[in-house]
Amino acid sequence: MQEKLYEEQVEAFKKLPGPLSMEHFEHMPLLHACVRETLRLRPPIMAIMRRVKKEVVIEAEGRRYVIPKGAQVGSCISTPRCPAIASPCVCSLSSARRLLALRQPHGQRPAAGGVGRPSHL
Repeated sequence: MQEKLYEEQVEAFKKLPGPLSMEHFEHMPLLHACVRETLRLRPPIMAIMRRVKKEVVIEAEGRRYVIPKGAQVGSCISTPRCPAIASPCVCSLSSARRLLALRQPHGQRPAAGGVGRPSHL
C-alpha cells in the first residue's frame, strides 16, 4: 500500500510540478481514500447530538419507540464498528472499499461511503 501511495504522489507531482497544493490531491484518489478510511476507523468526533424536528416513530424487533419533537438524540459514530453488531470486515482498513464508495453517486453510497443525517431528524 505504501508503495502505491508513493507512486501516486510521484505521478501527481509530474503532472503539477511545484510546492504541494490542494490541486495535487485531485490527482491522488488513493491517498484521499486512505485518509477517509482512517477517519472512518478512528473518527476525531466520537458522538453527534441532534434535536428532532418532528416526532419520529421507530419500529424494530416487535417494539415501537417514539422520539418526541424537540428531543435530543445522540449518535455514537463508532457504534457501527462494534464487533458485537458489525461484521469483521467493517473493522478493517480497506482503501479499496473507500475508493468504490467515492465513485458511486452520493445517494447510492454504502454506509462506509459517508454518514449522513436522516432527513426526518
